[in-house]
Amino acid sequence: MDLRDNKYRPQNIEFAVHADAAWGGYFAAMLETKAVPVSTEADEPVPVLPMSDYVYAQYDNLYRTDTVTVDPHKTGYMPYPAGALCYRNMLMRSLIAFEAPYTNTGEGSEGQDEYLLGTYGIEGSKPGAAAAGVYLSHKVIPPEPSGYGKILGRTLYNCKMFHWKLLELSESAQGYGVFPVPIEDPEGPISNYASKKEFRDKLRSLLAGKRPKEILNGEHTEALELLKETGADLNILTYAFNFKNSDGTWNQDLEAANDFNRQIYDRISLKLVLPEEEDENVNAQYNVLVSTTDFQKDYY
Repeated sequence: MDLRDNKYRPQNIEFAVHADAAWGGYFAAMLETKAVPVSTEADEPVPVLPMSDYVYAQYDNLYRTDTVTVDPHKTGYMPYPAGALCYRNMLMRSLIAFEAPYTNTGEGSEGQDEYLLGTYGIEGSKPGAAAAGVYLSHKVIPPEPSGYGKILGRTLYNCKMFHWKLLELSESAQGYGVFPVPIEDPEGPISNYASKKEFRDKLRSLLAGKRPKEILNGEHTEALELLKETGADLNILTYAFNFKNSDGTWNQDLEAANDFNRQIYDRISLKLVLPEEEDENVNAQYNVLVSTTDFQKDYY
């Protein structure tokens, strides 16, 4: 954005900038979210975890783009297929306009042209129920810090804590390891510590025995800063398991690693059980929903 605004625009050179916020667009509802002291009474809402400084800065520049895509059926938790392509300059819609007799019904009220969704869509007809669902949801849960900001801020906290627990598991595991992505940023908060171990020990001591409200109520600012700057940017966390060979070295066989992760996935994921095979104890032991991806050298 700075390159366009500061270097090329003074030379009368212009280009459009598009932000693909299809997945994470709703996190913009957190832009004004800050950690503030709150009551720790049981009936008080749990405060949210702010985004990291880097991620916050990216969202804070969304207003400078020319177009933004947002999919409400993702982090807006709406029914599919609601979606939005937002323009700063509405004339840009004409680039993908498709006019046909069944999508144009004449003039609107007071002689103004009537803008119909079908004219400017590139996917064809869309059900109106999905758009109505988005409208209703935004009326009930506004896309701002007091609405979606609270929901997504809590999912962000859960994701950061899950990342932290995976790091702890990797330290205590014997014969195997779990490796979350991204790893600690060497230029982030960890740069203030002599080693990863010292950093993790410090964060562990700050989090030990504390409930979410205690961490986020403003009294534990150091724990809050360390936690929000670690782990995933938003609420998608990627991690993989690997095992050690009998001689203590890490497995280097990609197929064996995939098979190891697949077995873990099969062990802790929910199973589809047919009615005639139903057993009330089959899924009672599972508290985590997981998904898995095989890694192939041709693709990664």
